[in-house]
Amino acid sequence: MSNHLTKAGVSLTLALLQSACGGGGSGGTAAPEMMSTELTGTWRQSCRFNSEDADYEQETLIIDGNEFTLVQSTFLDSQCAEKEQENTLSGTFAVGDSVMVNDGGNANELDLTLSAIALTVFTENTVSGANAAGLCGTTNWTSGVPVDISNCMDISGTEVPQQLFDIYRIDGDQLVTGDQAGMSAASRPMMLDATSAYTLVASTGQNMEEVDPETPEDDTTGMAVLPEGSLSITADNGLEVAQFAIAQYDLVKGLTNAGNTGALSLSGNTSGRITGLYLTSTCEGGGAASINGAPAMLQNLVVRFTDCMIDGAVYNGDMNMMFVVVNGSLGDTVSNWSYSAMVEMDGLMVAVANRSIELEGEFILTTVFNADTEIAGGATSRFQGIQDEVIFMREANDISRMTDFDYIFAYRSDSPAPYTDSIDEARVASSIIGGQVSIAQSSGFSGFDLMLPSTGELEVFGANSSMLEIDAEDFDTVIISVDADGDGEFTGDTDSVVTGSWSGYFSN
Repeated sequence: MSNHLTKAGVSLTLALLQSACGGGGSGGTAAPEMMSTELTGTWRQSCRFNSEDADYEQETLIIDGNEFTLVQSTFLDSQCAEKEQENTLSGTFAVGDSVMVNDGGNANELDLTLSAIALTVFTENTVSGANAAGLCGTTNWTSGVPVDISNCMDISGTEVPQQLFDIYRIDGDQLVTGDQAGMSAASRPMMLDATSAYTLVASTGQNMEEVDPETPEDDTTGMAVLPEGSLSITADNGLEVAQFAIAQYDLVKGLTNAGNTGALSLSGNTSGRITGLYLTSTCEGGGAASINGAPAMLQNLVVRFTDCMIDGAVYNGDMNMMFVVVNGSLGDTVSNWSYSAMVEMDGLMVAVANRSIELEGEFILTTVFNADTEIAGGATSRFQGIQDEVIFMREANDISRMTDFDYIFAYRSDSPAPYTDSIDEARVASSIIGGQVSIAQSSGFSGFDLMLPSTGELEVFGANSSMLEIDAEDFDTVIISVDADGDGEFTGDTDSVVTGSWSGYFSN
């Protein structure tokens, strides 16, 4: 729940707590032990785009005993790295009775008493605007310095003490709250908002500056340090891990193949108009893909795959795109253009070999078309994870997940189109391989579209410094090398080096 707060042209956003409230006179207060074992910790929402405010937002909820702190931050970028402003709400809470909610299950009542609100501004514009307006009676606003705005007459919703009433449910490491907190026990929500779930990132109430499990650290060698629970790669499981890594890589490559899928393809039938865009083309292995909608800021498009085969995988279903940056005229073949869009997958089906995978999650897709280059025009697409967002890949007996991913695919306009790929990093986990690994790429795969890569190397890192390399030697020869003992070599007694063919190891 957001309030738009303005004074003398200064627009500041104060988000009141979505997650805490409930109880009132209908339920008792839970014992501190229950709060400690169930709610205590640091919970964080994913970085997401707010189309109403045209900014990126992220909330962090810290609970210790019966005290809470909610930090609601807005950012200028899709990675939630460049802060614009931050609201900090604090107070106490009590857990009430269990109640039935809209999905037929139960949730707990939660009563919150808000006792203090602080605002921190970061950018030059927000600092100068707040000072010029004398916001909340002060002209001494400084970047990064919080100011108490409790009971500020300039900003509605800052009254303290204030009570809010909500519900919550915990499922594993997910905390889901009501769709809108009530101002009284009678207006307590009865519907959970699963789209705004918090993920437990620290179980001891640590501040978020102290823990960030989604970002791998680096040791002195520059190799990613994987979290506890990562898989050790051995000679016995190396081929299985390599096949799993290539399968995830191929899924992403297919989604971002701007040169041949029809998703902003420059081949096939193209038509453009002032208020809309429609592009369609035949996929490399048959079927079709298209994009249809309005290529403008905060407007939506739908990318549709119909039996679209790319690299042996068949795609069916839709992806929804919302543009956040547009430069030039998309689809133009003689002028440069680019875009960046939030993309949401909800049930996109991919068939690979004997596997049928359902994709769900959000990411950022950026495509740049250069009309005047040595390669006579071409497109580069970047598939980038949103902070804390997870792509889920569901199949019959497994749910794989991918985080911290950053892929770049460059396609030229030649036919068949030469391409180069690079992977900054992607962490993937699945019961198929029994753990989590980190995929990286020191030299991108390259070759000709419609054909297997002829050069390039893919690296997969596991626990205890174990790793493997997938090395493309030519159009059909591939070498899989496993460093099981983690010494940086492939010559140890437990290591393995095997040479085979792409079609033999990774056939679809």
